[in-house]
This record gives sequence, structure tokens and C-alpha cells, in this order.
Amino acid sequence: MVSVSKNERSKYLTDVVIIRLSLIFLLVFYHSFAIYSGNWSSPFFFPLDIPVYYWLSVCSHGFRLEAMTFISGLLLGYTVKRYPERMSFNGCVIKKIKRILLPCILFSAIYFFIFSEANMTWYESVYEIMIGCGHLWYLPMVFWCFVLIFIIETYTTTSVKVLLSITFLLSLLPLQGFLPLRLGYTINFFIYFYIGYLIMKHDVTEKIKISAFYCVLGILIYFLIGILLKEWIMELNPSSLMMHGIQILLMRASHLTGALAMILAFYGISNFAYVSGYIAKHPRFIKLSGYCYGVYIYQQFILLLLYFHTNMPIILGPVALPWVACIITICLSLLMCHLTLKTRLGKFLIG
Repeated sequence: MVSVSKNERSKYLTDVVIIRLSLIFLLVFYHSFAIYSGNWSSPFFFPLDIPVYYWLSVCSHGFRLEAMTFISGLLLGYTVKRYPERMSFNGCVIKKIKRILLPCILFSAIYFFIFSEANMTWYESVYEIMIGCGHLWYLPMVFWCFVLIFIIETYTTTSVKVLLSITFLLSLLPLQGFLPLRLGYTINFFIYFYIGYLIMKHDVTEKIKISAFYCVLGILIYFLIGILLKEWIMELNPSSLMMHGIQILLMRASHLTGALAMILAFYGISNFAYVSGYIAKHPRFIKLSGYCYGVYIYQQFILLLLYFHTNMPIILGPVALPWVACIITICLSLLMCHLTLKTRLGKFLIG
């Protein structure tokens, strides 16, 4: 077993804490504004047309889930580097079934019975719950990422460069709706998980660390240009099937490179001495980061109830609604996490 110094562990935790807290805020922020970008239906009886809110939604969504997947891979790489024996069927499959799939099924069943309006047979309903209703689709997707890493590390001898190239190319294919059990989503997201895993496992953090402010600023500008490019490509009307395929590949390539750029920027910012030092001196942020899993699960329940099962949209109107809903959702999600973690079952589910 490799020993880890207190300073090394503390520094690593600040990396993860900063990114986790940033991403969980962006998650709630994005969902609060999703009604303005067409990703959620409108709670009003009239169409919503607030361009600023549309772009806030689009920009906050362009890399968030990808960065969350990157962090999951980063954590696995950190664990395997220090405890190689955890690269096992028990560590990567059995424990992840308990950690990821069981909470997914429980909360997915609750989500289904509260929000589902589809007329399904019993077996269709069971399948929908198993693969994650609503935002919970992400959990089985990331579970398969752990399974894929276990298979790669245990049964393949292919070089890392070849595997990275394969996962990069596969991520460009629109497979999300074509494979069962969220495997299509896994193929599209695995590149981020694998990169995070390799960075930590092979200890290349120092080689990619960004220390220059202007470098981070340049990456941010690149990301915004990528968002604009993707939106422009989406508006094109291809005249043939081949051109439509090229359009999809260009959109996915723009999204992939933009997301990777923002992940790199976030990872660089989290390693700024001032930022990591501030987090290290304020342990309450580390505690808050432990609530991120629970906030992820609870936030969409709260927002959907606020938007579609209360009079809040009518009372506040379309301009103030997302800001107030975002604040309320963050506060209620944190409170529910705090209360849930006080119970034994709650610690098992989101601890």
C-alpha cells in the first residue's frame, strides 16, 4: 500500500472540492433556466422568449455533466493508484451497484410515481425505473463507466493511446438513443471518465496544470466560440443524409472539444495556489462537497414541484422566477441532504 502524505491528500481534496461545488451550483442553475432553452416545457401558458436566459441555460449546460464524469474518473484513478487491490470486480462493480444503482432505482421509482404521465405497461414502467427516470439517467451511465474501466484494466492489453483514440471516436457517434440500459450515453461520456482516470492514475497532474490566468481566459473564450458554433450548425438544414451525418459529427466534435477545454480550465483554476489555499483553510467547503451527490438527486424533484405544482411561476413571473427558484432549490436540497445524512438509510443512499 502506498502511503499518502497529509499535504498531498489535502491538496487533492481541494481540487475535487472546488470542482464539485462549482458543478453542483451549475447543475441547479442550468435546471432553473432549462424552461427558457426548450429542454424543459414551460410552466406558463405562453411561450418564453428571453434571449439572455436562453444563453445562460445553454452555456451552463455545455460541459457540466462531462466535468462531473471527469471527476468520477479522477477519483477512481486516485483510489486505484493508492490501493491497487480495489481494481477488482468487487470494487468496480459490486460496490458501485450499492453506491450508484440502488439509490438510482429507489429515487427513480419515486420520480416515476410523482412525475410520469406516460401510459406504460408494467414492464415498461419497471424498465424506465431501472434505467433512471428524469435526471437520474446519469447514474446508470456512470456505473457502466466503472464497469468498462474494470474490463479494460483486467482483460485488455491495448495501449492507452489506442484506447483513447477509440473512445474519442466513439464519443462522436450519436448512440444515446440506440443502445439499452444507458449504454449509448456511456459510450458518449466515457472519454471524460477515462481521461480523468488516467490523469490521476499516472500522476500527470503537474504536466497539465494551468497556472496562467490568460490561458484559462483563452480556454473560456474557446468554449464560448464552440457553443456559438454548435448553435449555428444546429440551425443548418442539410440537403442529404450524408450532409446530415456530417452536421451531427461537427456538432458533436464542437461539443466534445469545448467540454474538454472547460474541464481543463476548471482543473487549472482548482490548482491556483490562492484558490486551493482558501479552500484548505475553510473545511466547511469540504463538508458541503459531501452533499453534492444528494443535491444532485434532490434538486430536480424540488424544481419540478416549484415550477409545475405551485403558483410560484404566476406569482413571480418569467423574469424573477429562475433566480428565486434556484436559490430556494439550493437551500432546500442542502437541508434535505443534511437531514437525510442523519439517518442510517440516508448515509447508505447519499453518504
